Amino acid sequence: MEKEIEEKLNELIAKSFCVKEVYDWAKEMTTSQGVSDYFKEKSEERKKFSKDLIKIIYAMGGRFEEDKNLTENNSGNIRSPLLSGDLNDISDQSLLNETIKANREITGEYETLLTQFQLPQEQASILKEQLAETERIASENKFADDI
Repeated sequence: MEKEIEEKLNELIAKSFCVKEVYDWAKEMTTSQGVSDYFKEKSEERKKFSKDLIKIIYAMGGRFEEDKNLTENNSGNIRSPLLSGDLNDISDQSLLNETIKANREITGEYETLLTQFQLPQEQASILKEQLAETERIASENKFADDI
C-alpha cells in the first residue's frame, strides 16, 4: 500500500470518529427523544463506516494508526463552533446543523481518496457508498421539529 494512501485513510478514519463524537455529543445535549434517537442512529452508522475504513486499510496491506486516530484526533475543527459556545443554550436545530456541518467537512477526504488515488474496485465501492450517504446528510435541509 502506498504510504500516502495509508495516511489519507488514517486521516479519514480520524475524522469519521470525530463525526461520530459530534453525533454522540448532540445526542447527550438534546432533550427530545426523537432527535436523540436520530443522533444515536447516525452515530452507529458512522461507527460502522469507521470500522469499514479500518478494514480497507488492512485489506490493502496498510496499518491503522489507532493511537493517532483515537487520541491525537487530528481532525481539525469539525466540532469547534458549537462546542466553544454556550453549551447551556443549544437548540435541537443548532445540534442538527452542527452534525450536518461535520458531514460537509468530511466529504473532501472521501473525494480526495477517490479522485487522486487508484484504489481496488471493492474498496473504492465502499468509499463511494459512504461518500454518497455523507453527502446526502450534508445536503439535507432537515428541521429538528420533523424528526
